[in-house]
Amino acid sequence: MKNVFKTGLVSLAAASVLISAPALANQTIDNTLTEAQSEMQLFEKHLEMARQQLDAGQYDSAYRQVNDARYWFLAFSDSIATENPSYSWDSARAMEGQLLETYLNLGQLYHITGEYQQAVNTLAMSLSVNPYQPNARYQQTLSYLAYEDNTGIADADDVDLFIIHE
Repeated sequence: MKNVFKTGLVSLAAASVLISAPALANQTIDNTLTEAQSEMQLFEKHLEMARQQLDAGQYDSAYRQVNDARYWFLAFSDSIATENPSYSWDSARAMEGQLLETYLNLGQLYHITGEYQQAVNTLAMSLSVNPYQPNARYQQTLSYLAYEDNTGIADADDVDLFIIHE
């Protein structure tokens, strides 16, 4: 009789888990959407701050802000990819486009001001998000060649000078 009673409790417990599982699943999806939405808002905040810093000519501050935006973009992409695959990828693609454009603008401004190593590093960050950017790769090559001309470095072994600083 004890075994029947225990089996009955286990069955009752299993049934209650099955009944409450859809509610838990919906709660998880709602939390994921909220998390993804907050990551998107943080991305937009940091990207806007980066653009304001660019307009003000404060490139180092803009670089830090755009790197923060990159972090939140990657977190957002991870959230929608792993936790809620039904979420629209159009938002992630739009965010990526804005991020890459800001990196390219910042890299070009570093190049124009003669900060060639920083231009190469900035464009490397952009290429780490999406390596298929011919404009960024072209600008990075120009910056690297300008750095070589400016410093007299022409040895391929010196490529390690361009370590990405976050």
